[in-house]
Amino acid sequence: MVVNIEFFILKSADSKSYLQFVADQVKAYYQGNKPIVIYAEPSICQALDKLLWFDQEDSFIPHFYVTKDSELEYINLPVLLVSDAGFLDKCIKDTLIDLSLQTEVNYSQFSSLIKIVDQEPYRLKASRVQYKQLQQQGYQIQVHNF
Repeated sequence: MVVNIEFFILKSADSKSYLQFVADQVKAYYQGNKPIVIYAEPSICQALDKLLWFDQEDSFIPHFYVTKDSELEYINLPVLLVSDAGFLDKCIKDTLIDLSLQTEVNYSQFSSLIKIVDQEPYRLKASRVQYKQLQQQGYQIQVHNF
């Protein structure tokens, strides 16, 4: 059951800054020994996959972008990227960073949920719907503005 929900609201709509902020959060969780799953659209997963490989020479984070069942052998890596909600139940970690626009995601198997939202109108709209749904379900939500 989700016990910790945090929304990180960024002031810009710049996609490069957004991806870098996400990568920085992933690094922080990795350094804190907190395994995570990142759920996002394929284009974001692909961009993060590259960023986590090539961001800095000495800062590689063991991760994998799971796109099919045969790749589930990588589920023990500390960071997984998924764009298919069907993999969320199979890639159980403590923390989910949900970058998706989906409003009907089952978060129950994670203890922490992180939403990172920039000022892109479609992301803002989806995050508002998700925020209201979580609030109506009785969750306490921490909001951080950056």
